Amino acid sequence: MQKSAISELYSYPLKGLNGQQVSVVEIQKNNMFPLDRIFAIENNNNKFNELDPTHFKKTAFLVLMKYEKLALLQTTYNHETNILTIKVNNEIVAKGNIQESKGRETIELFFLKYMKFTKDQAVRIVSAENHNFSDIKEKYVSIINLETIKSLSEIAGFYIDPIRFRANIYLKNLDPWEEVSWLNKAILSKSSELLGIREISRCAATNVNPKTGYRDINIPNLLLKNFGHMNCGIYAQVTKGGFLKKNDTLTIKEFSSDYF
Repeated sequence: MQKSAISELYSYPLKGLNGQQVSVVEIQKNNMFPLDRIFAIENNNNKFNELDPTHFKKTAFLVLMKYEKLALLQTTYNHETNILTIKVNNEIVAKGNIQESKGRETIELFFLKYMKFTKDQAVRIVSAENHNFSDIKEKYVSIINLETIKSLSEIAGFYIDPIRFRANIYLKNLDPWEEVSWLNKAILSKSSELLGIREISRCAATNVNPKTGYRDINIPNLLLKNFGHMNCGIYAQVTKGGFLKKNDTLTIKEFSSDYF
């Protein structure tokens, strides 16, 4: 029986922008991490239909893979008030209720100017009920082992900030790469249960330093050169809803239908 512990929990309300730490969260069966990627900023295509939401590739939106300067924005979303606050160098540069047209227009205008787009390169904040703007179609939770990232840093001779990987659950008290052995196994907290599904293939978004906004290392190439693949972290499916808390112990067991 394997055990680990939760180091940090993060949601990313707006796709492509920074995450928000939470100390406790209630996850639901067959759903994503709460408030994760519930908004996106459409990039000059006006194709997303809020009344009939479908999955689009990440390139349809403003994302770090294409626009590294997004890393310099400090964003906070208040779910109770729907207020999005954007700071640059700790100074508020835009603020608005993104569930109302006036607030969305304020935020959209900021991004138009910040990205130095022309007016015909319109941006649009989009959302839809029960829809998440994940990179994948499935509603999974993402997991990163901090010791795996530490080992990558040692290989690179360069500190790699784990936040580059934009995970929901960051783990501690594991050996490097031990999380890969969790595939097809039950991941149990005190009240919730998940199932390890598959490894996460990494893209150029991880090349962006979250502190500087520069592309200072090629993570996919580092993985490919040293391990023969570009995978880091795993996706897990929530098979029983419940709570996750910072410092919770997670127990890993062989899959059994008794758990689900």
